[in-house]
Amino acid sequence: MDEQKPSGENMDFTRSIADLLVTDIFKRHGIRPDREIPDEQKEQMKRMVEVLQQQVNEFIEKEKEANNKTT
Repeated sequence: MDEQKPSGENMDFTRSIADLLVTDIFKRHGIRPDREIPDEQKEQMKRMVEVLQQQVNEFIEKEKEANNKTT
């Protein structure tokens, strides 16, 4: 399958979305870190969100293709 590599602008957007999602999740669950989260852990969480985003996009595309074939 052809994987799209995000361009610089898309990468910045993806990182911003990941930052927002992680911050939102922390707030919703009342997590207030007593210390700064290490950059390595932040990057790992961002990669997980990016992988999930890619999986969702692939699922949506498959659903669109399936709907196009049936109509």
